[in-house]
Amino acid sequence: MITSILAYGRRHHLALLALFVALGGTAYAAVQLPANSVGSKQLKANAVKASETAKNSVASAEVKNRALLCADFKPGQGLCGARVFVRSKTVTFAQTCQDSGMGRNCVSPRTTVTASCAPGERAVGGGYEGTKEGTFNPPYRQTFVEGVDRPEPSNGTPRGWTVVAGGSATSTTTADPFAPVFTVYAVCVS
Repeated sequence: MITSILAYGRRHHLALLALFVALGGTAYAAVQLPANSVGSKQLKANAVKASETAKNSVASAEVKNRALLCADFKPGQGLCGARVFVRSKTVTFAQTCQDSGMGRNCVSPRTTVTASCAPGERAVGGGYEGTKEGTFNPPYRQTFVEGVDRPEPSNGTPRGWTVVAGGSATSTTTADPFAPVFTVYAVCVS
């Protein structure tokens, strides 16, 4: 048994010597270097490549704001190079009016208004603006949102912005007041 070990040692003495030197250097570094003592100052420029980092090992909080360039993103990721457009749709509400004895009261039915993006664009935001003139003492006209203010369609890739609104108007004369006007905006990118 000892003879076979000695024979193996004579045949592989250089390989064994290299193995002990390599292991000794690693052991020295593991024992002598304090924990977390190797940092960016000890690394050469471009020493760590993306392929050498673990997946998801760099979190958003660890990336300096405005440090990423458009070249750092895959096509279609983020808004790099995107063109932004504001699309709008304005409607004048239909009114049903009746005499109130002191003028005319008019009501506009619930109306769905959608501002659509152009083909190839997607909506990233939206909003609305409506008529609000006067107070609740005649004459006045106003529009109001009835609970729907969202991307369109509500699931999938948004291609526009939808708002459901109504309106009312009152005049102190026998003539019908001006109908409320409502505009929906879609912020679209391509």
